[in-house]
Amino acid sequence: MKSLRLLVTAGLAGALALGGTAAHAATAPKADPITSTVAQLLAASPVDRLFLGRSHQGNLFEVSSGGMATSKGSCPTVRLLGARLETEHKLLDSKLLPVASRERVELPDRPDTPEQRTLRLLSARSGVHFDRVWIPAQIAFHEKELALINQALQSGTREVQDLARAALPTATKHLELAKTAQRECTG
Repeated sequence: MKSLRLLVTAGLAGALALGGTAAHAATAPKADPITSTVAQLLAASPVDRLFLGRSHQGNLFEVSSGGMATSKGSCPTVRLLGARLETEHKLLDSKLLPVASRERVELPDRPDTPEQRTLRLLSARSGVHFDRVWIPAQIAFHEKELALINQALQSGTREVQDLARAALPTATKHLELAKTAQRECTG
């Protein structure tokens, strides 16, 4: 009889303990599977993050270096191209920013490290010496930009592909104009 009483007491104690745990589990916050799924669907792909981040950094670089070219360049073609790059990359960035916001991509606040070095180098030059650094930097930048655009066109989400598709003619034209400046200004 004592064993039966001990067994019943132990069983009641266990039931109370489990009941408390079940009650606690019922009131504890649970991860909402729908919210988790939506968050995963809204998260930008690695290609989107790369394209949006690097394109933004490139736009920052182009706005800055284009502005420098308008005042520090010697060749009229460099000064005119600089003004165009500054204006058109501001426009490209104004289209990119809302997409990055919707995709929840945090954008860098400055150009990448090699572009920052180029900006420092350009800021220390003027006239013909500026042109000799600026023009090859523009050619290299726009070749890199076109490769990034093509990658986004192949693997980005629809919204990023649309953004890349819209940027493609501008980047192609900028590269063509930079090569023209190279012929006209550096012989």
